[in-house]
Amino acid sequence: MSSTPEIAPYTARQRAMIMLFSCLGTVLDGADFAIFLIFLAPIAAYFETTLVNVAIIQAISYLAGIVGGIVFGMVSDRKGRRLGLILTVGLFSLATLASAFAPSFGVLLVLRVVAGIGIGGESGIAFSYLMESSPGRSARRGGASGILQAMFIVGSILSTFTYVQTSAAFGTEAWRAAFVILGVLGLLALVLRLFTPESRVWQARHAESASGSTTGRVPFREAMRPLMTTRMLLAVLLMTFAFFGAYAVGTYGASMLQTVFTLEPATVGLVGYTTSAITLVAYLLGGYLADRLGRRRSFIVMASIGTVAYLAFGFLSLGAGNSLGSAVIWTSPVIIGYLFIYVGFGYFGAQGVWLSELFPTAIRSTAQNLAYYVGRGIGAGVLPLVALTIATGIGADVRLAIALGVIGTIGTIVFAALLPETKGIAIDEVGTPAALRASAEFSE
Repeated sequence: MSSTPEIAPYTARQRAMIMLFSCLGTVLDGADFAIFLIFLAPIAAYFETTLVNVAIIQAISYLAGIVGGIVFGMVSDRKGRRLGLILTVGLFSLATLASAFAPSFGVLLVLRVVAGIGIGGESGIAFSYLMESSPGRSARRGGASGILQAMFIVGSILSTFTYVQTSAAFGTEAWRAAFVILGVLGLLALVLRLFTPESRVWQARHAESASGSTTGRVPFREAMRPLMTTRMLLAVLLMTFAFFGAYAVGTYGASMLQTVFTLEPATVGLVGYTTSAITLVAYLLGGYLADRLGRRRSFIVMASIGTVAYLAFGFLSLGAGNSLGSAVIWTSPVIIGYLFIYVGFGYFGAQGVWLSELFPTAIRSTAQNLAYYVGRGIGAGVLPLVALTIATGIGADVRLAIALGVIGTIGTIVFAALLPETKGIAIDEVGTPAALRASAEFSE
């Protein structure tokens, strides 16, 4: 029987480089998500089609992300984190750059699907790679998880800046210029990732498999084994409700400010920058609490804040007519309740570390991508549309669709409570008796 290979510790400089390599893709993911939403109307006008048709592209790219998550997750689990990171950003960058030169709406649709497949592999691999750089039981992986998740917001802010600059310089062709910029940034990230060192935790596990001390089965099949099925299902449900809790307001917030309260574009933009700043800080707070209180408690605390904020917003806004209740926007009870909803998003700061610790090294990227991207496809894509359909079906406006997001935060609390705590385990011991003992000791 072979012993587990010794995992050499990383230096501070090596961990900083790993953080950089991991963050690059998350920035691109956030930028890609935001840039297409910002240019929905200009693209619809350019190709003389409806806004709904353009929005369908975004929904399909989300579903394509599930495919990318599984495919590239399996590549990462079988062939290494480094190769997975290179392939995801490479495919995304080339497809995004090509999107800038799409001659027709149909070609744009195809290229956005390809880009969705590419970026769909990013999250699980990046979080696996980063978490494996601090494998010890005492490692403060929650803080690193919060920083990595915060890069999504940095990408969104980058897209807003790109929109402003390209719109002023290129007019109706601005969306093409924006895709060129995003594609070039992706190619630069690809070049940097060519120098990415392999995860030592993955190398150790791969060495065990090669020596015959573990079975080298296909990651997706391992993820579906009876021992993992319940945990996988709970993780998918957790992320589905978590995304709905975030995207009920994230999808329709700006529309509410524009159409219900008829705020000026500059004011809507200022509120948008404010919510981005709040979300970024909330992600960092969620990661910090994951280290202090535990992964499960961080989720529950932040989702509880979101639940209270959603209830307050619903109570204050649904009976407010078209009035904010204050001449100064920042003292409006409706706006204050609206802003506090974004504080609840902090549970995403803990999701990366928790999902990484719920699944063993052999299937970590595949399982994490599956939970994250299925959850995002349903929770961020399908459920907000269902909420809007319900609201309009009973004659209400977009505020009710936002308020229904409370179902997402409540569901997040429920499914977080059903998953095991993982704080205090060594990430290379996940799934072993030692990890179960460490988790039980912390829970006590």
